[in-house]
Amino acid sequence: MTLQASSEVQKLALHLSNVIGKLNELNLQLQGRDKHLPHLADNITALIRKLEVWGRHLDQGNTEAFENLSETAETSTSGATTVIPCFKQHISTLTELFQKYIPNNSVQYDWIIDPFNTAAPADFSSAEEDQFIEMTIDFTLRLRFPVQTLHEFWLGVEKEYPLIGKRSLTILLPFATSYFFYKVTK
Repeated sequence: MTLQASSEVQKLALHLSNVIGKLNELNLQLQGRDKHLPHLADNITALIRKLEVWGRHLDQGNTEAFENLSETAETSTSGATTVIPCFKQHISTLTELFQKYIPNNSVQYDWIIDPFNTAAPADFSSAEEDQFIEMTIDFTLRLRFPVQTLHEFWLGVEKEYPLIGKRSLTILLPFATSYFFYKVTK
């Protein structure tokens, strides 16, 4: 293996370590208490946007987003013209795969995250839309919203506005039996 090839393999390893580090950060963001589908969708959307930005930066030869690679690029510019297109292709492929398998649905959850400042979704039935309107003008609920967690708030809504509460909880607690088991064993 030549010295230049060895340098390119080293840069590839550094690039991959940076990307895996970014994926590990996402993994940690997706875990924990009070993590709900709308929050998870936002975290994934943020990574997709970052991937797009990093790809544009790589087009300009800018490796700043990748700490390990950036440090090496400062000390050695040989081989950059051959490995950066490889990095760019890798970032582009990652972006496409995330977009394919995890579509951006975060906007559809706005009514759950901020019900008092969002219109009812277009796919609501008339009865759901009526309950949503009644709920959003309920002063007591408006006061409770900022001081409760999302699932606590929507569990309370379900008692007074069952259609809206049930619909929100199917999104917030997609694995309700697991959630119930967690609450019971805690």
